[in-house]
Amino acid sequence: MGRIKITSILLAILLSVVCLLSKAQTGNFESYEKRKARALINLSNYPKADTARVDALINVLYTAIFLKERKDVAPYLAEAFTLSRKLEYMDGLGKCFLQKGLYYKSASEYQTALIYLDSALHIAEYSNTDSTTLLKAKVLMLIANIYYNQENYYTSLNYYLEALKHTTTDNTKRRSDIYVYITLIYTYLNNLPKATEYAEKNIVEVESLSTQNDKNFVYFSVVDLYLEKKDLQLASFYLDKLSQVTDNPNQVQEIFGYFMKRGRVCFMQDQLEKAYGYFKKAYKYALAGGHSKSKCYTLDFLSATALRLGYTSEAKKYAEENLALANTMVTKSGKIDALINLSNYYSRVGNISEALQLTKEAFKLKDTVIIENKTNQIKILGTIYESQKQQREISKLQHEKEKSAASENKKTLINKFLSSAIVALLLVIFLTYNNFKRGRQLNKQQQELQNQKIVELQTNKQLLTIEAMLKVQEEERGRIAKDLHDGIGSLLSGTKLSLLNVKEKMAISNDDKMLFEKSLGLLDTTIVDLRKVAQNLMPEALVKFGLHEALRDFCDGVQTSSGIKIHFQSFGEKRKLDNTAIVFIYRIIQELVNNIVKHADASEVIVQLSVTKNRTAI
Repeated sequence: MGRIKITSILLAILLSVVCLLSKAQTGNFESYEKRKARALINLSNYPKADTARVDALINVLYTAIFLKERKDVAPYLAEAFTLSRKLEYMDGLGKCFLQKGLYYKSASEYQTALIYLDSALHIAEYSNTDSTTLLKAKVLMLIANIYYNQENYYTSLNYYLEALKHTTTDNTKRRSDIYVYITLIYTYLNNLPKATEYAEKNIVEVESLSTQNDKNFVYFSVVDLYLEKKDLQLASFYLDKLSQVTDNPNQVQEIFGYFMKRGRVCFMQDQLEKAYGYFKKAYKYALAGGHSKSKCYTLDFLSATALRLGYTSEAKKYAEENLALANTMVTKSGKIDALINLSNYYSRVGNISEALQLTKEAFKLKDTVIIENKTNQIKILGTIYESQKQQREISKLQHEKEKSAASENKKTLINKFLSSAIVALLLVIFLTYNNFKRGRQLNKQQQELQNQKIVELQTNKQLLTIEAMLKVQEEERGRIAKDLHDGIGSLLSGTKLSLLNVKEKMAISNDDKMLFEKSLGLLDTTIVDLRKVAQNLMPEALVKFGLHEALRDFCDGVQTSSGIKIHFQSFGEKRKLDNTAIVFIYRIIQELVNNIVKHADASEVIVQLSVTKNRTAI
């Protein structure tokens, strides 16, 4: 059931994004050609190369929604760029960067899109006018959406919260959209109290929204939250508010989402026949919408429900369709789910060998150890090269020092000879003595500088060696943690699944049943302990989301387990730190906080991380 829960979260996120796109499409009934023609007529009224023409050119750009349309208006974007730079029109230039970012976002070239959006954000912060404040909110939302699409949820959440700060209270539509995404992210991260907080804020906002489509977008996210909270009463309440979406057959994705969520409610209530019917209706609209992920998720639920109902032939058919579809998709997670789904079928019909084979195939997809080892080797070789480079420089300085010392001895002998030979020339002796004294001081200073540099280089060499050792140690901890979590952990979970299938198929006496349940309990305890060990070796949040998000997650976890209020605060620049520094900082804070919890008898803890241009402070 855990796999189905994760699938439902992913499906919810997919549906919410698709519904937003559908809403954007259906909200404007005019075709692109009509919108563009009207904008071009307006552009013809501004032939002069001034800011008014820039605004008219940008108005043409706003008529494009899809990538094909954005390519069509690209010449107008080029002219707007040229004019804005020539006129030093910052508002126009910021909007041009925004449009360029939208173009690359539509093309799924996210890194390039982020470069242009960062430029737009910089202009908005520099200009600080009412117009650029609105631009800043738009740019922050787009950046947040890109990280959301990349499943970088912590970074996405930070940008959505920042966009919320720059969204005025009268812009209910934008605030509601931001609330939706924040609710979805907190739901995905299993922070249900926070998700509930923003969902409740959005329910208040939604009453003032003008169109039913905008309200439906909010209701979909709220239903997802209450399904995760297993509050089926509230989930059904908000589903009732969505029931009218079925009246419009053109709202394919909304109808698909509605039937899927109805099916989920019935599935969780063990009303399997009703759930099966809803999933069949959802699959019909998934086919009509043509979205592969929608079809894949629906087939997953159809197969699981059919199997529980005993419809084994249907379960197999849906599972095989699911696997075939997953093979055409880029993401590995869909194929892994499909393989496990099909494995469940073979386990149910008694073909244990085929079930195990499919389970092994699913595990193989998670195996990225070879790539990680190659990466580690490259890092180690780079460290060795730097160390050898430092050693060569030390040898060179040692040679220069010895050469300088020999030259100094030679000078001393010559000066002594001259001082005894030209006693009569006092003035010359005096001048020679002064020159000699100054030269000696300079040579002494030079030798001291060389000695100091040699010491520094030797220290740097030692630090590089220690750093290389610690890097290898942390990377090995990460690899072991990943092996434990993805390898042994998955194998134990698969073993538990097989044991449960055996339990359902075999007649077991009460005594044996108690022994069997105890064994399953021990297996659950082993899985939990294994995950704790993997988490201690290398926190998953640190690998996936970076230092700030991992520290926030760690502090929230300690607060939950200890009852002590822990506030995490981040200041300064968003400067990218070295991977080794990130791990060390995390370990230091982890040790300090754990010591406080154990020994300080504290009621409140403040953890501050300050990153400036040249230093990092804890």
